[in-house]
Amino acid sequence: RVRSGIRLAVTERGRTIAMISPAEPQPNVDWAHQLVADGLAHWNGGKPAGAARPPRLSRKTAASVVLENRR
Repeated sequence: RVRSGIRLAVTERGRTIAMISPAEPQPNVDWAHQLVADGLAHWNGGKPAGAARPPRLSRKTAASVVLENRR
């Protein structure tokens, strides 16, 4: 019944203790699949590892930059 879209209440001695509901629809990621198909991106199906050479950042924190801009 949940698969068909119905929410079910799980009860214990007449009290509802949980609800079982259908999962939210997955976001549309066709754009990402198209990038891979066009050869503009690569993905092996795993978790991204991050940049091999991440950009160098200044030693300032975001909070200090905001405070400087307020002065």
